[in-house]
Amino acid sequence: MDGNADKVGALVGTFGMHRRNIQLCTPHLPASFFTPTRITLRQREYHGVSPLPSNFSLPYTMSKIVYRTLDVFEAFAALKRPLSLTELMKRLDIPMSSCHDVVHALEERGYLYEVKPRGGFYPTARLHDIARTILDNDPVTERAEPILQQLSLDLAASVSLGKAKEHQLTYLVVCNPPDPLRFSVVVGTSVRNLYATSAGKALLGRFSPDAQAAYLQGVELVPMTPFTITSREQLLAELKVSGERGWYINREESVEDALTISTQFLWNGALYVITAAGTRNRMERQFDHAVQSLRDAADRLQQGEI
Repeated sequence: MDGNADKVGALVGTFGMHRRNIQLCTPHLPASFFTPTRITLRQREYHGVSPLPSNFSLPYTMSKIVYRTLDVFEAFAALKRPLSLTELMKRLDIPMSSCHDVVHALEERGYLYEVKPRGGFYPTARLHDIARTILDNDPVTERAEPILQQLSLDLAASVSLGKAKEHQLTYLVVCNPPDPLRFSVVVGTSVRNLYATSAGKALLGRFSPDAQAAYLQGVELVPMTPFTITSREQLLAELKVSGERGWYINREESVEDALTISTQFLWNGALYVITAAGTRNRMERQFDHAVQSLRDAADRLQQGEI
């Protein structure tokens, strides 16, 4: 036991420079848990941490805690009702001890409350208030939202802004028109794929032809509609044409009766993609205007500083 404890202490000491950040992610654990000279296996067991595997990695373990915490909030959002520890444990597919630790920490910090004895838990408004403050001061949203909102009203279409990182595009801003017949995405989600969406094609368009071919070689082009392009050669040819003209299109390739147009631009050294989405008939009627409006919006954003 003492030998194992020494190994744990050595591991924690290796990541000593990150210890403060890790403690912030795990407020339910006492400071002694992160002190190399005091950590013991008994402390780990007491706090619901499973025995150390042979390939133990502290950053990976901390990542699991963060993921589980986020999963808790997403479970409440999905089910829209109070949940008991047992329900959360089953929903998240984690041990009861781990579920208890996460819920207890969130309750202690004021993010969850117990509705009544044995009546389940539910989030307080604290997360909403913090998220609202963060969003109100988001430099990208503050700059982009007025431009995208005007574009959405002008085109009567859903307009989104996504930020690229390698082969992933995450939506940061989404503006929807009053018309309930709309095609939209959700802030924080990623583009579904890079071959059947205009935003995905715009992201691929930033790579060299060889890099595009290498990426598509490892992707199965599963047809999402009868109009999905499933030929790599045809898709590469379209990417070449789209890159030369400066905009990308998805004509019913991912959702039937939907047409989306995207354009890409560099903003403060990062790649962003603006997309307009609507019914095919509506977008076809204003196609040239939509393309030019998207490019104008990209130019306006590109010229501004965050």
